[in-house]
This record gives sequence, C-alpha cells and structure tokens, in this order.
Amino acid sequence: MKFKLIAATSMLSVLAGCNLTNYEPTPPNVTPENIEIARQAFSEVPELKVSDDGYISYVASLPSSGYKWQTTTIKKISYEWSCDNLYSFLEMGFVTKIFFKGKGGREEYFDKARCDAEETN
Repeated sequence: MKFKLIAATSMLSVLAGCNLTNYEPTPPNVTPENIEIARQAFSEVPELKVSDDGYISYVASLPSSGYKWQTTTIKKISYEWSCDNLYSFLEMGFVTKIFFKGKGGREEYFDKARCDAEETN
C-alpha cells in the first residue's frame, strides 16, 4: 500500500513537471526584407523590438512589486499578442518572445506551429 502511494505521488510530480516546461520554438526563418517590414510596422510601438535574427520581443511589466503574475494571465496575454495580433508575422517566419517581468513572470515563445496547435486545443 505504501509503495502505491509513493508511486502515485511520483507520477503526479512528473506530470506536474511536464506542464512547467517552456515551449521551444523552431528558430526564426525570416528574410532581411521581412525584418525591415516588421521594423517599419512597429516603429511607432517602442515596446516591440525586432531582432536581426527574427525575434519580435515585448516586455510586459507589473505596476509595482506588490503584484504577482498569474499563470492564466501570462497564457492569455502571450497567446493574444502572438496568435491574434502578430500571426501574419509568424506566417513570415518570425518568432515572438514575450517576457513577463516581475514576481511569477517568465518568458513565452510563440511560432506559427504553436499558435496552430493551441488553436485546435
């Protein structure tokens, strides 16, 4: 009986750990021309940066140190920014990198494949 309890607890730990792993996107595959198009498109948005290697980056910050990011909020914001607002850029081969700065924050990556997979779930 004790063995079954230990085995069940271990299995739950493994399954919970699977949910904590970050998504590894495919590397960006974008042309220099498309990088320039993205930079022009986001020139009025100082929070968005387009790197030479095809990442579109954004940093989201909390209003003060008394706040903490919720996992559901991170998932919602990163999905909406990437898959709803920037999907046409993901189709060009860009990858979004959104950093949630502050307590409970993390970095989220989205490529076209992840958006397509999460849309079907």
